[in-house]
Order: sequence, then C-alpha cells, then structure tokens
Amino acid sequence: MSSMKKTFLSGVLIVVIVIVIVLINTARFASKQMAVQPIEEVKLDEEGAVDRFIRVLQFETVSYEDSSKFDAEPFLALHAYLEQAFPRVHATLKREVIGDYSLLYSWKGSDSSRQPILLMSHIDVVPVDPATRDEWKHPPFGGDIAEGFIWGRGTLDVKCGAVGILEAVEFLLAEGFQPSRDVYLAFGHDEEIGGANGNARMAATLEERGVRLEYVLDEGGILAENIIPGIAAPVAIVAVAEKGYFGLALTAQGTGGHSSMPPPQTAVGIVAAAIEKLESHPFPSQLGGATGLMLDYLDVFVKGMGSELEDRIYRFIDREGNILALRPEFTSLLAKLTANRLSGETMPVRLSYSGEVFR
Repeated sequence: MSSMKKTFLSGVLIVVIVIVIVLINTARFASKQMAVQPIEEVKLDEEGAVDRFIRVLQFETVSYEDSSKFDAEPFLALHAYLEQAFPRVHATLKREVIGDYSLLYSWKGSDSSRQPILLMSHIDVVPVDPATRDEWKHPPFGGDIAEGFIWGRGTLDVKCGAVGILEAVEFLLAEGFQPSRDVYLAFGHDEEIGGANGNARMAATLEERGVRLEYVLDEGGILAENIIPGIAAPVAIVAVAEKGYFGLALTAQGTGGHSSMPPPQTAVGIVAAAIEKLESHPFPSQLGGATGLMLDYLDVFVKGMGSELEDRIYRFIDREGNILALRPEFTSLLAKLTANRLSGETMPVRLSYSGEVFR
C-alpha cells in the first residue's frame, strides 16, 4: 500500500473518529430544565398597567451622593400617586413611611405561625447629567413608548419591580386572595446611594418588631428573549449574588505656579496614572456559584453547536473556572473588582477636573 493511500486512509479514520465522538457527546447532552406545566394565562389590564408604569417613570425621584441636591417633592408626589393608582393595596395593606420617603407595606396572612416573606424594590433612580440631556434618544423621565419599548430612568432599575409588585397585589386583592403568611413590601428611596436612610431603617424596624423572614426577594435577574446568542427560548437570568465593592479616594498633592512654567507632572497626571494602574490590574475573576450553574444549565442548548455564546464564554474559561477574557456584555456576571466608577452607580459620560491652577 502506497504511503499516499495510507495517509488518506488515516485521515478518513481520524474524521470518522471525530464524527463518532461528536455524535456520542451530542447524544449524551440532555436538558437539565425542570418539567413544569404551563400556568393558565392571567388576564390583566395591560393598557392600564402600562399607563400607570409610565406615570411612575415621570416622577424624577433621583438619589444624589450630594444630599444638598435631594428634592423631596417628587417622592411625596409619587407616594400620593401610588395611593390613587392602587386603591385596593392602600385600603387593605398597612402602609408606613420610613425614613421620610421609603414605603413599607404589611399584608396580613391567614396563618400567623408561618414565617413572613418580603418583596423588595426601590423607587429612586440615578441622576441624569444635565449636559447630556440633549443626547438622550428619548427624555429620561418621559416614559415614551417607541420602537416596541418603554423608555426612561427606572424602566429596568428598578421602578418596574415596585410597580410590578403593586400591580400583582392589586390584582390578587381584586380576586379576593389572602396570602397564607404575612407579606411585606419594601420600597426604598435611596437604594442607589447605599440605602442607609431607606432599606437600612426598614430592616431595623422589622428587627425591632421581632420579624424573622422566610426569605427576601429583591431585584435581580430578568426573564428575557433573544438576550443570549444561540438560544431562542426565553431565559430566566438567575441573579442571587451580589458583587462587593469598596470606595477608594485618591488624592495627590501638586505644586502650584504659573502656567508658563508647569511642573513635569501635575496632580491630575499622578491621579490619572494611579487610576490606570488600578484599571489594568483587576483582581482575578471566577465564574462559579449560582452564575456558573446557570450557564451550565444553558450549556446544553449551545455546547457543540458552534454558537456565539460558546465562543464568547466557554472558550475563555480555564479548568478551574478562571476567566481569561470576556466580552463586555458578560462582565456583569463576574465577581470582579476594577476602577470602573468614580461616584454613584453609573460610569460618567463626561469627566471634568478642577482644582489645580497655574497662573
């Protein structure tokens, strides 16, 4: 047998082996999804719900790191609107205003021996840089409906949660429903700046009353379609963990003088160099826990199919789960610390510096 023929047959054998391995691996993959029966569709007042949500978005309930900028009026006006928009909730549940602007509702259950639960959200949003208002595609507090979406601050973070909870409770009350256990609703007014006057005070209030909760359900993942490449089915994003952070203030002392004779390096340059070092040396990242398990469950839909998701995620994870590289849209899944924010919850569009002047 000629060497060329042997090489050809060896190549064919390798291809066959690879195909068999792929077929065996494909056959071994089975869905890890739980088999559940579809629930009966709930008939809601969708138009009314959208109208109420849009109205809530229009209240400029902004939390500022600088407390002198805080405007109480929109929060008080929102309180009044919620009372009007959800009459059954406010007629049945006990409402308390905690920390002047946060809302704590108590819904009595039929069995006081069962531990209560708490559904939590927040009614504040992050600020809008006045210099960028003209650059918004739709006004940040307009609640516009366009291109199949509702636009505005709070649509995702997270007035949708507060309004969604209230809509559900209002609907259940109309159906004559009473929970078997006590249910608390907690809507903080300063979550975006840490929650010291809102969530913290509501937690302290419940603790003082001896309330021990079965669980707390706060903002987290979403149920979304077409958000993960390669998966056509709706995906429930599991988000039950939270990345920690610490605040770091960098101060550099510069030398003053006339602008015609600047020093080799200014305080601005020193701080900029320090930030660059922080940003270029992030802590190691790992993909594990609930997030890793979620992706493992999704893996059956994409593994071996050459999907974009597999290329974007699995290709960059080593055997220990360490992240080697990741596309920006997936960085929110990671426990990773980097110098990615200067103040508050959003990264600034523009950054101005003032302080060191040479004359």
